[in-house]
Amino acid sequence: MGQENATRKRLVIVGSGPIYSDQSQFIDDSDCVVRFNQCKNLGPYTGAKTDILFLNNVGDPEIQQTLAHLLKEREKTILDRDLPFLKNLKKAIFVRPLAADFRKFLVEGPGPSHPLYEFEMGNTRHDRDIAEEISRSLQLHRDTVERLSPEFHMQVWQMLCEYSGGGGIMPSTGALGVQHILTAKEYAGYDKYVIGFSHRGWKGHSWNSEMRLMRTEIKNGRLKPLPGTTGLVSTLRRWAVGLRR
Repeated sequence: MGQENATRKRLVIVGSGPIYSDQSQFIDDSDCVVRFNQCKNLGPYTGAKTDILFLNNVGDPEIQQTLAHLLKEREKTILDRDLPFLKNLKKAIFVRPLAADFRKFLVEGPGPSHPLYEFEMGNTRHDRDIAEEISRSLQLHRDTVERLSPEFHMQVWQMLCEYSGGGGIMPSTGALGVQHILTAKEYAGYDKYVIGFSHRGWKGHSWNSEMRLMRTEIKNGRLKPLPGTTGLVSTLRRWAVGLRR
């Protein structure tokens, strides 16, 4: 896994893409584990530990199976059985800001001349925010729930736009979560590992841009890839070669 500073803590970001290598012990032994939405990879290859959960909070549950799964009403015993990652969860972070906050930010900040202005203003008018409904169905404690800010959301948009990867440019829950972990001061003392990001999915995200951004973070040493994800195989090989030099 490379050399780790004994005085630093270890954080692993587990994506929802296919994983083909058992990293469960390494992940469960880490100081902090980050996962997304319904934690598709929870189990044999990635362990059970979940400290931080990033959640998508906009969309139509009748269309998006992930949202429907999170919104399903369950008794506490059934909730613990179906979604065991909630048991020891320390923090849940909704990735989409409140629509009113985002509109205010767009008007007072970037303004109509910004290339993302009209697109985001449209999103704030049409997207359904279901953060409160998810909080109730998952029985999340209010003091553990946070939201990403409009300023941060726009920063990640702009980072992805710089890569011009084609397709949509709306950042995915994974991209927003990874960048939050990389930039928030509270995680500055952690060595950060990543696994389970195939950069495939809904056409509204620019997966090529997100893949290029993650590769840049790995190249710059801000992230370290764990073996087991097809989408990061070539990146992992280049990173390993760099360690041997």
